[in-house]
Amino acid sequence: MGDLTANQLRGVGTISRKYIKDTIRATVPQNLLLRWVSNEDLPALYKDLVALRLASPLADSVADITACPGTDSCKLGIASSRGLAGVLHRQFTADAVSGEGMGDGDGGLRDDITIKISGCFNSCAQHHIANIGFFGTSKRKSGRVAPLFQIILGGTAENNADSYGLMVGKVPAHRAPEVIHKLTTIYDSEKQDGESFRDCMERLGKARIHGDLEEFSEVGEAEADFFDNRQPWEYIKEVGQGECAGEMVDQAEFMLDDAERLIFEASLHLEAEKNQDAARVSFHGMEKAA
Repeated sequence: MGDLTANQLRGVGTISRKYIKDTIRATVPQNLLLRWVSNEDLPALYKDLVALRLASPLADSVADITACPGTDSCKLGIASSRGLAGVLHRQFTADAVSGEGMGDGDGGLRDDITIKISGCFNSCAQHHIANIGFFGTSKRKSGRVAPLFQIILGGTAENNADSYGLMVGKVPAHRAPEVIHKLTTIYDSEKQDGESFRDCMERLGKARIHGDLEEFSEVGEAEADFFDNRQPWEYIKEVGQGECAGEMVDQAEFMLDDAERLIFEASLHLEAEKNQDAARVSFHGMEKAA
């Protein structure tokens, strides 16, 4: 999930000097790329990476999730992005063994879907360019606060990230894995020959996807709705003061919800080629957000 110990970093430095003369690059998905390794050195390099516990066979698969620190350490975090990533990674690892779910039936995992998770609306985990992205938010219900994730669909890092994902709804944090299962099921059953996840979601349209995910969106009275992933205590929203105008969040929350609803409505008008209605509603949405 992106963590490296001090010993692992020292080990990476040793590997760099040993095999590639310090030629290391950081990649867009927040990985490290070792360049110009000769073919004859690959077996020895692999052994050294195994010794550092940096030789996961699930790299570049759906389990290779990008997640920011979220509420674990960031004072801007609203939901536990690392908690959700951990739940998903454990589930996907089991799928690789069983061949079910995300498993490819050959001991690996599917690699045609990317997942990125941010703990807040800032894009530290690049949720806006994921096929399936999430960012943390929250909602008040019966005097309590529930952690939620906003769902972002259809982004891509290809062609210099030429397409950002679009918001299609919110879901209680603990139900995000169910949403991913639902979306992959839709994709597998609805995709046309050679159609990517992004293209499939775009063809089906926001109205269809929003309706399919509506069953997961409600914050009810269930205790699980008020607990974040991999956190045994009831959720408490603790956002840092000043940096994100935390004091204003509660006052602005209702107007931002209205703005989000209007922008979604405008996107439906746009899909239906009702351009004047789309412009009118989107303008009202921008007024609410301002």
